[in-house]
Amino acid sequence: MKILNLLFLGLLAFAGTLNAKTFTLFILTGQSNSLGAIKGNFADPEKMKPEPKLLFWHKNFGAYCTGTPSKSWGKIEPQKESQIVMGPEYGFAQTLQARAATRFKPSSTGILKASRDGGGNGEWVSPDGLAYVNLMVAARESLAALPALGFDKVEVAALLYLQGESNKGEEIPAAGTRFKTFFETLKKDLSKINVPGLRVESAQMKAVVGEPASFWGKDASFAGTTSVEELKKIVGANKKIFIFVPTRDLPKIKSGDNLGVHYDGNAQLEIGRRFAEAYLKILK
Repeated sequence: MKILNLLFLGLLAFAGTLNAKTFTLFILTGQSNSLGAIKGNFADPEKMKPEPKLLFWHKNFGAYCTGTPSKSWGKIEPQKESQIVMGPEYGFAQTLQARAATRFKPSSTGILKASRDGGGNGEWVSPDGLAYVNLMVAARESLAALPALGFDKVEVAALLYLQGESNKGEEIPAAGTRFKTFFETLKKDLSKINVPGLRVESAQMKAVVGEPASFWGKDASFAGTTSVEELKKIVGANKKIFIFVPTRDLPKIKSGDNLGVHYDGNAQLEIGRRFAEAYLKILK
């Protein structure tokens, strides 16, 4: 009887594994080029096709973000804040579903976007940084909606990070170490999110780090270094989990802005494509 009971329990466990439904999660955060402050400089319509099929949840924040955050998982599309915004999420999803559709099924893969308009890297420091707090709230809200969609497990695949333009003073030499601390803390805290009926796994999370744009081609520096240099150091020392994506060859917006720092819609699609290609590369 004991052997039969063990066999029965084993079959139940195996059946549970077969019925398990896993959601693959990508998290996008950062400042204005992560948000996508394109300010009317939209991507060419033909480049917006095909429309992404991955799921999407956004909770953007900051004074520029006056729109309504997501209340449910929906489709990926530009978001209405003070103006229409579109960051790397659209091109990332287009590329991922084209290049790895069999590995990442659109119906069970999603992007959580929690980006803001500016802000130095201190805002991504746990536990009190405004960006960190907002991101964790967004994570809890979005994950809480997954069991109703039939998911009982979440695998956090990667953090997509594009921040650094607003770093000033001592934030600049701290850019690399603060990012690494942010990544490691986020990975730990995500695994602790308690949603009944849902298991969150983040131990294998990777990070794609975008190159921060410069203001009119000039980098802010402090103590003989820049945010880009410090981010590259951290990425270079952790090549198995971090990968760096260049952006500065891409076009900036041509109207509605005098900062010389924001990428246009076509550039945002390309950044997203590069993020996806970089992520797939680091998996190999």
